[in-house]
Parts: sequence; structure tokens; C-alpha cells
Amino acid sequence: MHQLNTYLFFDGNCADAMRFYERTLGGKLSLMTHAESPMAAQTPPGSADRIMHARLDFDGGMLMASDSMVGQPYEGMKGFSLSLIYPTAAEGGECSTPWRKAAT
Repeated sequence: MHQLNTYLFFDGNCADAMRFYERTLGGKLSLMTHAESPMAAQTPPGSADRIMHARLDFDGGMLMASDSMVGQPYEGMKGFSLSLIYPTAAEGGECSTPWRKAAT
């Protein structure tokens, strides 16, 4: 069976984002900072607490992510869409964060 996995890049907020996905989707989250990696001595100063690799295994898929390196340009996320589909209130789900209008 084929499986397509998503890899997201962040600019210092990867851990927060992945913890949100863990709360939302459930599953098991693994995080590795640059300081915890075998290459820790070779990372730029200020990168120690940034995420080198994050992996969330949940029922139905896997989501991976990392932070950009300090000193490297971060151009943001472009050209993708990530949708989270979960049960409606009628199906027994609960929405704890109401929708809000996006800034234009």
C-alpha cells in the first residue's frame, strides 16, 4: 500500500505546531532538537533549541516537520494546503476554537 507523508518547515515554532497537531490528531509525537542530534557541534549558534526533526504518528497517517536553521533565510510555507478533517458536533466531535476571519 502506498502512503504519502507530509513534511512541514517552520521558523522556530515547529515544536508548538507539532504539539497542536498531537492534541488535535492524537498519536505519538517524537521531537529531536539540534542540541540532541549527533551533529550538535556542527549546528549554527542559536540553533540548539530548534527542532531538527519531528514526527507525529497518528491513526491514519504520519506528519513530519522541522525548523529552519538560524541564519538561513526562511521564505515561509508556499504552494501547499493542509486540511484537518475531524468529526462534526453531530458526529460526536467538539470544536474548542471558533473560526475567525483571516487578515487580508
